[in-house]
Amino acid sequence: MNPAPAQAPRPGSKAADGVVKGRCRDCSSFNASPAELERAFPGLASMGSGYGAVRGNDGLCAMHGRYLSGLSSCGSFSRR
Repeated sequence: MNPAPAQAPRPGSKAADGVVKGRCRDCSSFNASPAELERAFPGLASMGSGYGAVRGNDGLCAMHGRYLSGLSSCGSFSRR
């Protein structure tokens, strides 16, 4: 039997025990590098830049394959 997939990150979400263990911005799976965002989303530079202030602390989660806020959290958190 395969283990259940980890809950995808959501703003303010909590681990199974109900405790927020950490925010995505502090997780080893999170990458907020502007250059990495531009590689992940070809054409982003044509609309501005991955370096723009409008994205705030957003980044990419390698664990779940999602673009999300650094303030999100999930049960798969692993401190850097």
